[in-house]
Amino acid sequence: MALQNSVPSVLDFFRQSATAMLVVAPSTGKIMDANDAACVLFCSSSACLCTMTLKEMNPQPPFHTFLDLATASKETGVCVSVSCCCANGTCKEIELRCFFMDTVGEPLFFSVAREVTRETAFKHSLEQLLSPRARPSFYCNKEGDVNVVAVMMDKAWRKEATMRQQLAANVFTYANEGILITDAMGKIVDANGAFVKISGFELDEIIGQTPRLLCSRIHSREFFVAMWETLKVQKHWCGEIWNQHKDGTLYPRLLTISAIEDAQGNVQNYVALYADISHLKAHEQELERAAYYDFLTGLPNRACLMEKLEQAICRAKGKKTLMGVAYIDLDGFKAINDTHGHEVGDEILTIIAKRLQAQLRQGDTLARLGGDEFVAILEELKDSKGYLLSTRRLLEVARKPLHVRGMALELSVSIGVALCPLETHDPQELMRYADRAMYLAKQAGKNRCVRYGLGSATF
Repeated sequence: MALQNSVPSVLDFFRQSATAMLVVAPSTGKIMDANDAACVLFCSSSACLCTMTLKEMNPQPPFHTFLDLATASKETGVCVSVSCCCANGTCKEIELRCFFMDTVGEPLFFSVAREVTRETAFKHSLEQLLSPRARPSFYCNKEGDVNVVAVMMDKAWRKEATMRQQLAANVFTYANEGILITDAMGKIVDANGAFVKISGFELDEIIGQTPRLLCSRIHSREFFVAMWETLKVQKHWCGEIWNQHKDGTLYPRLLTISAIEDAQGNVQNYVALYADISHLKAHEQELERAAYYDFLTGLPNRACLMEKLEQAICRAKGKKTLMGVAYIDLDGFKAINDTHGHEVGDEILTIIAKRLQAQLRQGDTLARLGGDEFVAILEELKDSKGYLLSTRRLLEVARKPLHVRGMALELSVSIGVALCPLETHDPQELMRYADRAMYLAKQAGKNRCVRYGLGSATF
């Protein structure tokens, strides 16, 4: 074979390579040698290939043009694609990259072969889509990959680009989410109809303005500084934000801001997407109410009460004032509930809750622990008897007849009071002391108030 006269390293490379390789005589185009990979590519044996010429493999236009080109390019080599008929009758598009090689005897072409049937089909399909005046330029890199250098006035791509632009325009126009676009300086350049509806501002009112127009003053300066720092670094920011409607009402939105850059990496625009999360916030509020408020009366429940009690104790310490806990239990409620049913009982609890709430001062808190038990937090008492006025009003309002479903029912309440810091600073102990005082009021005849530590009814 031809390479037997070459250096051993070239022969080993030729034989062991997984890339199809041929050795071709420049003068005749006769195949002088073929490695195993070439035999697989051309569906033939080495012995059979070595009986053929490139012209026989490529019956299309005379192959001498390729040989002439290859001969003229001894120093740089040449790369062409040709149609070849394989031994099994199939036709393949083959890329040949030929390099002039000096060997003992006549010079030879060392040819690397690669099937490019799919790439050629792609090229032909692409060319059919282009105008006659605009053809793509193709070249093969050193790995043999086909690359498109340039395409001018590509009708197909232009059509697709137009369709994409139309799609983007439709999204901008018909999206339910508000979309706001600013320039690099943050000045508004466009907004869609959904944003106009959400904000209450007409488009001509916001063009040239900045998003500060929507500021609700809920968020701190640090909030916006952190937001812009994130945008600067990550080119993206997402989070909840409260905006102000044109009429002054506040509304929550999930805001997503993306920076749009040019080819040099300079920010050209910012695109803000406002998603309505009102239903999510409403759901959160429902969950919070279920966790912290009584379903029947709407008053704070035990969990909420304990938080408020801790806060009230802290305020009393800070202001060096007295505060108290009034533990309230309905007298005779069980008998009414058992006699007239739970629905009547629920109505009574609702009425009593409203009456008691109305008698407390602004800043005081009424909570329902469950059943017929309520607790009032009395803040900023003037002295150790400062609770008396409030508890007296609670006793009086509870005695008023209850008109429920045509019935006039009567109840009373027993109240136990514990003061902070006179009794304790601990919220749990304060509750226990008030509870004990309430039981003393019950034992003393009900319809009265007892302060813990005095041992007898206050009135």
